Amino acid sequence: MLMNSPLLKANIYTAFVLFSTALMANAQKTAFDALEAFGKNRGQGNLKQVVGVTGTLGQDQPQQWLILMRDAKVPNLMHEYAMKKGKIVGERHFSRDPKQPLPSTPLPLKKLDVDSTKAFQIANQSASASNVGFDSISYLLRVHK
Repeated sequence: MLMNSPLLKANIYTAFVLFSTALMANAQKTAFDALEAFGKNRGQGNLKQVVGVTGTLGQDQPQQWLILMRDAKVPNLMHEYAMKKGKIVGERHFSRDPKQPLPSTPLPLKKLDVDSTKAFQIANQSASASNVGFDSISYLLRVHK
């Protein structure tokens, strides 16, 4: 009789909605989400200078994404931004050593059609088909030339 109470049902539904909302607020952002937030924060023009995106220990998404950007005005200057939950939480700027194998070609962002969520699904399906398990995944997106 207590389970059929409209008040109890309303309370259970409210608790479920609040719990679901809290989970979504804490959900890790995808690489595309991080790039979108970066563009909003630093300006859409800076997305044209992004040369790499990395994320480590993703389960399925990493705790933070690192966005590597070349400086449009100073050829040897690089900028790295740590993105977490849609916000820049750290940044560093450094001179590029010509001997370092850092990417230098901007990412063709408009041509990208597989986000980190889909990449995880593909990797997971491939691992399952091969009877191989894994507990995390690392992402690296850059242009090789």
